[in-house]
Amino acid sequence: MESIIKSVASQVFNITEDKIILKERLIGGLSNKVFVFELDKNLYTFRISGKDSEKFVNRETEYKNIELIKILNINSQTMYFNMDTGYKIANYVQGHILSDLKKPEIYLEEIARILKIMHNSNLKSENNYEPYKRLNIYENYLTEFKYKHNNLYIELKNIFFENKTFLDKGNLVLCHNDCQISNIIVGKEKTYLLDWEFSGNNDPFYDIACVGNKDIELAIKLLSVYLGYPPTNEQKRRVYLWRIFQYLQWYNVALYKHFIGLGKELNINFKLVSDLYLNKIIDLLNKIDCFTI
Repeated sequence: MESIIKSVASQVFNITEDKIILKERLIGGLSNKVFVFELDKNLYTFRISGKDSEKFVNRETEYKNIELIKILNINSQTMYFNMDTGYKIANYVQGHILSDLKKPEIYLEEIARILKIMHNSNLKSENNYEPYKRLNIYENYLTEFKYKHNNLYIELKNIFFENKTFLDKGNLVLCHNDCQISNIIVGKEKTYLLDWEFSGNNDPFYDIACVGNKDIELAIKLLSVYLGYPPTNEQKRRVYLWRIFQYLQWYNVALYKHFIGLGKELNINFKLVSDLYLNKIIDLLNKIDCFTI
């Protein structure tokens, strides 16, 4: 990895490799490897795409959306982007990663402000996120391993799709689509929303649901701040349903990573992770009935 980083960075910055000092690999990230390097007392990140990442991420679309949102000033500055390899060099952002905090809810106002900057920007991506189509693609990836979804998954998926007409009433705006709190950093001067791999036009409630990846109650608290008034049961239900969808989606991704052997490389039991996602769906379904519409 070090040779790749030094070789690419030396060409990007037009300097010799010995001036590049590799500092550390950032913890987190189940798909890509992100390293920090120093050059002339400035810190940068270098992303190396994970195995088979091209199945889930369109690098051309990602690059276009990174360029699109530059005007919003909510992302770190990208210095280099290679659409073929997925290599990306960006300024290193220092601050509080919200997933590292015991009480990320103290920054709900900031999270809501950043999301509203994006959602209300009137910017439009060339691509829609298309969650249902995306889920179907992810499911089909598993057929190459002769995998058949179990009855529990099918039952939970069917329950979700009973709400499709309700969800389709939402308006499409520019969304991040992976704004879990590990991708939000509060710095001294500004807040950053990082990692735009899955960006595209979508229901803004999808982003709010993403913030609840560890705790759905955080997303519901955010919803109230985002709206500026107590949310209706219909609005709460929309957040719950999108969170359920996200678990269905990542269930398939986790299984794919399990089948290609990525779990051994990262020392993560992706089969166990996939099972946990289904359990989380069951838990949410047990709670969602109180948000009748």
